[in-house]
Amino acid sequence: NDFPVPKNWAHHIEEKLDHNSFALVFTGYSRLDPTGPTALEEFTKNLHEYENVGVKYIMTTKGQISDELAAQHKLRLAFSNATYALYELHNTKPFYEAPDCNLTNLTRTTVTADCAAETTLIRRELSLPGWVATVNKQQQAVGTNDDIFQTTPLPKGQSQIIFTYTPPYIIFGYILFAVGLGVTVIYAATTRRYIKK
Repeated sequence: NDFPVPKNWAHHIEEKLDHNSFALVFTGYSRLDPTGPTALEEFTKNLHEYENVGVKYIMTTKGQISDELAAQHKLRLAFSNATYALYELHNTKPFYEAPDCNLTNLTRTTVTADCAAETTLIRRELSLPGWVATVNKQQQAVGTNDDIFQTTPLPKGQSQIIFTYTPPYIIFGYILFAVGLGVTVIYAATTRRYIKK
């Protein structure tokens, strides 16, 4: 639940996670059609898609999910108190995924891969302009998987992959910041001189 919501994430929510939810307020409470499917109905119908985006736990009010429903969808009760219940999903996809590769040294922006053949690394980070991947110190294109995740090709053998992000148009942002800072300093200096007189 954040603002502004990137278009690709908003589209993914509406198309694959919850057809009856506002993408801007994806909390499970706000519904497009109050008489339409509930958040729980959409969740159980699209459970695979939630696991695919890396959702590991869901929190509900206690009693909202019956024991039968939890068993049917392989939801494990991880925590509960008088008000809430926390369930663990069964088949959550990892942040990094690459067929035929052993992935180690995982952080949010780095991973080491040892691959039996050329393959593609999937990184479950929102695909936005400005992300760059470096594979063994060589820059690689960052592609898109499932309209929202990042991908990059990996060679056979061992690779060190580093992801970095630079916001688009950041140079213009720095220039405008410097201009604004300069105007502020000049204004403060002239105002102080005027007050002293």
